[in-house]
Amino acid sequence: KREKEGKMAETKKTKEELAAEEAAAKQQLQAILDASRPKHLGYGVASGVSNVVGGAVGAVGVLVLAPTMGTVAGAQQVGLV
Repeated sequence: KREKEGKMAETKKTKEELAAEEAAAKQQLQAILDASRPKHLGYGVASGVSNVVGGAVGAVGVLVLAPTMGTVAGAQQVGLV
């Protein structure tokens, strides 16, 4: 138990470290948003529709693959495969 507590104490970050990480993350996010910010309404709509369609396709892929992979893993555990 003491080893676990010691490891947890080592992984805790100071407020300054957390603030620095937050600032770095905000800068990265702003850089991404600035790079992908469209100049015209048409480009923005096309980009938004593209993102929505891409997300939907990814969700359908996960919806199909996750149960399939679970079934295969379960069959392997039982020894059927």
